[in-house]
Amino acid sequence: MLTPRPDGRVESQVPVLLPIMGPRLQGELHPDGRLELALWGAGDLGRLRFSAFAGPFVHAPNLVTTPSGGAYAAQSDPVLLLRGVTYRGFTPARKCAPWDRTAHPKSKVSRKGARRRIDLPWAVVLLESRGPDLIVPAGADLDEAERGLGLSVETIVTEAEHYALRCDRLSEADPVLRSMVMQGTHAALSSVRRDERGRFDGLAAGLAYSAPARTYFRDGYWTLQLLLKAAPAVVHAQIDLLAAGVQPDGEAPSGVIVSGPEMAHAWEALRSTVLGFDWIHRRRADWWSDHFDSPLFFILTLGDYVRATGDVEPVDRNWPFVRAIYERYVALSPDGQHLRLEGPVGAIPSGDVTDQDRAAWATLRARLLRFAAVLSPLNHMSPPRIAKAVGNPLLKLAMIGLRARLMGAREFRELGRILLTNVHDLLDDELTSPLLKGALAFEATLGGWLGPRSPNTVLPWLVRLSGQTAGVQGALGLPKGGMAALGAAMAASATAAGVTLRCNARVARIIVDGERVQGVTLTDGEEIRAPRVVSAIAPKTTLLSLVGARHLDAGLVTRARHLKARGGAAKLHLTLRAAPDFRGANLKDRLLIAGSEHDVERSYNPVKYGRVPDRPGLEIMIPTAHEPSPDGTHHLSAIAQFAPHAPTDRDAARADMLAACMAQLEAHAPGIGALVESAELLMPYDIEARYGLPGGQWHGGELSVEQMLFLRPLPGLAQYKGPIPGLWLASAGCHPGGGVSGSAGWNAAIAMEAE
Repeated sequence: MLTPRPDGRVESQVPVLLPIMGPRLQGELHPDGRLELALWGAGDLGRLRFSAFAGPFVHAPNLVTTPSGGAYAAQSDPVLLLRGVTYRGFTPARKCAPWDRTAHPKSKVSRKGARRRIDLPWAVVLLESRGPDLIVPAGADLDEAERGLGLSVETIVTEAEHYALRCDRLSEADPVLRSMVMQGTHAALSSVRRDERGRFDGLAAGLAYSAPARTYFRDGYWTLQLLLKAAPAVVHAQIDLLAAGVQPDGEAPSGVIVSGPEMAHAWEALRSTVLGFDWIHRRRADWWSDHFDSPLFFILTLGDYVRATGDVEPVDRNWPFVRAIYERYVALSPDGQHLRLEGPVGAIPSGDVTDQDRAAWATLRARLLRFAAVLSPLNHMSPPRIAKAVGNPLLKLAMIGLRARLMGAREFRELGRILLTNVHDLLDDELTSPLLKGALAFEATLGGWLGPRSPNTVLPWLVRLSGQTAGVQGALGLPKGGMAALGAAMAASATAAGVTLRCNARVARIIVDGERVQGVTLTDGEEIRAPRVVSAIAPKTTLLSLVGARHLDAGLVTRARHLKARGGAAKLHLTLRAAPDFRGANLKDRLLIAGSEHDVERSYNPVKYGRVPDRPGLEIMIPTAHEPSPDGTHHLSAIAQFAPHAPTDRDAARADMLAACMAQLEAHAPGIGALVESAELLMPYDIEARYGLPGGQWHGGELSVEQMLFLRPLPGLAQYKGPIPGLWLASAGCHPGGGVSGSAGWNAAIAMEAE
């Protein structure tokens, strides 16, 4: 139990873990007799052991006192003082923090009189006994450590006491508030780090951030709030440090390594040589990119600094970064400066895009279409059994490989490089426009359960681009009369060919008799006998619900149950009393609200945990812009990407998702909310319930690398022939996947005819 005292300090009867931070030295003090030490910029030093303190304990920033002694941190040098304890030993750290991959020589411990010296390959720790007192200075070298021995016991105590008084900023407040503000001020001031020469070295986020020494956009923002009044010069210096990390295009991963080039180079060596670390730290050598922090915190820091000090110099100096960050993150043109793409994959006839990006996208676009064309024959062939591939299927596969090789060595290598990469990196390597990258990232991941940064997202995109509409590769088409007209045309064609169509005749189960399919039973009990059954619904539903586990091999049942089918898209339908205005956009176009590629990724992140994104991307079609409705209303149909498929509270998630979609629409088509006469939103679980698609996944199973080609829908079933004689699989859950192409059914029909 901690009890605030009138002087702002805190009293406790039992030992409490106490963080101790000097200018460079930082530690975790355990009153039971342990002190874990680290040196800012160097890393772990080791563990000091001493006799335990006896309570009661009085805590103030950077010091703790007891009836028999205490612990104090100096403020002029990296020195700790332990009073009233007996030295029990020091265990040096075996190696520094994980950034250093080299094998270190062993630490060396020596003693001369009352002084002990621990030589680490990256630092020096000294221990000197002065009667009942133990002084512990440290440094990157012996000179820095020995400077600390020049401080007397009285000086160290005085510096610690004066520091506590500096943190006492509400002397007239009640004890609880006074102590809270005192500790908060200490947390801010003690995060100010110095290098071995005493120069400002950034705001630390804690003990674990000492090696490489690094500072963060987000953590630094919250830390500096108290420093705006307590130490405004530190905030100015922090702004300068963070500005060194912002890229010209406005991107800024998590933080900046601040303790010199040698440390940055050591981390870079680790990143480039250790398997599994290659995703970290891909930018300049002074960046720390282990996760993503929004550089908008940089803008917030500048704004708070100007309001607190009136000094606009950092803003004037860093204005190009401010503009780049703003344009990157407020990317989708609510001001009407839309980016317009035309043709398959989208050429750029208009929009605020640099000539450099136009040329880069033209090159990348041509390359993607060329690679997709190589893969195109896969859409119209049954995937060969890799273990038993013979004859025509193997020849077709070999021809695809030959076509890839004939592109030339350079293009062949490039195809191999990008096939297993992610969409974000592919776009980020070539382009700078946030609008362009956002639109392409949205397009590449539409309908899937992967964000732009997810591994292996380029291959599914290429497979989608390999299809054709009206003979144009990669193009999208809208049938006259809408998708319902396409269904009517297919029904008319089937009827003309002698097919009997029955609507409202739901199948309850597939009849299996004598280890062979014999027909189907409808939900009303009617049986329709047939020697062959072709299922165009999801393989998971076909196998587990219609056939049933008792007719299948146990291993197949397990694989079918684990077939991934997570839908990530919701469907929005609006009836509007008048046409909306998307700030001048042509309503006959396919409209995308995506923002930047980072916005697309951010809309995916919460969905992984069952939450609704704040700003989902939207693919919008307005059919009535092409064919007016008889009653004069307008209809808006949108796919919202991403949406959770299994939230805890489905009704609440649906309401939140509708609100998020409407907020996005309102931001880009002001006043659209007042035009709405009716609205319907189908979440993935609604799509599953209404249409029988597992997880609401419109491909009948996720179109991911491990569920493609000869692995789709499952190993052994990729040739459309079911596990029971007479059963055939022909849905989007089979190769080559979804989209309104009919390819899976076509391939299944060819396979049936061949048998």
